[in-house]
Amino acid sequence: MNHVRLKLWFSYRVLFTAVLVSLPVLVTSSFYLFFLMIATAGFLIGILGYHQFYKAENYVFHNLAISRSSLYIFCGVFIWITVLICCALTFAINLIMS
Repeated sequence: MNHVRLKLWFSYRVLFTAVLVSLPVLVTSSFYLFFLMIATAGFLIGILGYHQFYKAENYVFHNLAISRSSLYIFCGVFIWITVLICCALTFAINLIMS
């Protein structure tokens, strides 16, 4: 159970960085492109940013024998599920409002 909480912590950090990187897209285009940017390029930049800014936390994952591949897979699935839920909510709100 502890490993899931640590993976969620990693995923939230990466998601936060991905959202920050994707904010300029939100200003210039639609919500759907913003969500797509978060799930693709924002995800990759978020992982790179996480590893650059939080190097000390990498040792925690290493000491607990949590592999990077399991972190990336968990984080990718978590972000894609979050993006799909946000897209569905945006679509539903647009349907209700029109």
